Amino acid sequence: MAAEKGRTKRVVVVGAGVIGLSSAVNIIETIPNVEVTLIAEHFEEHMASSVSGGLWNPREVPLNGTPMHVLRKWGKETWDHSIPLALSSEASKIGIEFIPGYRLYPEMIKEEEEPWWKDDVIGYRRVPQKEIKQLFASTFKDGYFYMTMITNCPIYLPYLMKRFLQKGGKAIQRKVDSFGEFAGVYDVVVNCTGLGAKFLAQDDALEPLRGQIIRVRAPMQHFFILYSLKAGMKGLGNRSFYVFPRNGQVVLGGTYQHGRWDTKPSQEDAKYILDKASQVLPNLKGSEVVKHLVGLRPCRSKGVRLEAETMNFGALKIEVVHNYGHEGNGVTLHWGCAKETTRLVQQILEKSSTLQARL
Repeated sequence: MAAEKGRTKRVVVVGAGVIGLSSAVNIIETIPNVEVTLIAEHFEEHMASSVSGGLWNPREVPLNGTPMHVLRKWGKETWDHSIPLALSSEASKIGIEFIPGYRLYPEMIKEEEEPWWKDDVIGYRRVPQKEIKQLFASTFKDGYFYMTMITNCPIYLPYLMKRFLQKGGKAIQRKVDSFGEFAGVYDVVVNCTGLGAKFLAQDDALEPLRGQIIRVRAPMQHFFILYSLKAGMKGLGNRSFYVFPRNGQVVLGGTYQHGRWDTKPSQEDAKYILDKASQVLPNLKGSEVVKHLVGLRPCRSKGVRLEAETMNFGALKIEVVHNYGHEGNGVTLHWGCAKETTRLVQQILEKSSTLQARL
């Protein structure tokens, strides 16, 4: 794409979670002659992404209004992006690593319900009943074992930021009150504000999905456990259960509490998480608690919003590419969504250049 003669195109990405940073990196590495600025009120440890367990964990059912084939595409593109990073000699500085483990179910699974991603992950197999009973007694009825990848966002986000800055990107920490601030200043705004889009994009379909986790020190735990529920199965109410080992610590979770904005850890939820972990894996009982954390996932009743829109602010207008509403799937989908975001930005810039050339 050729930039308009005599003028570099300017793009601003708002939001610095895993969605915003991956979008900023993808844009600046893909589109030539474009100046990219990243603006966010919070960076790194203050982002919901930093609370994420980080497992590449593809969904088995559609996400609200987002079709399954689209989720598969974004998830597979993220998987393909992550493999060379996990194999890199710099993997410890990137924060992505391979991890084996179990996705377990409270009921038996039919053969035709085997997951679509079974040929993407490494070493996928159905778990024999003898193995489930030996390891988990009567807690679970069925499951799969495989190797996937886990992303440690407190390491990965700084890695993405460094990669962005090395390409000439600019980062500014400040609050954005309206996208109208960018009209006449930037050619395209990329909206990766997560829950912030409820106000900046006036999106009433967004609500927080509160997730509480506990990081414990448990270097003896080397495989993950994910308690998975298919449609129609009786679940754990507004709670879930997972164990994700990561860099000598283990992430224990968690909660799925719709509409709750509070970010103070709940003692009741913490007790459930620790009790459940000790029940399933007695070796975790009494593990040293490193930190209690709460993050607010951007849950959108209409699914992920990844589309372009022209927003009007009085006599001014601005081209916006929205990329938000990933719920708890941001890490699993982030690079695929970043690639689609870049494609939309490139379309807008090419159209703008064509129009300018005709004037």
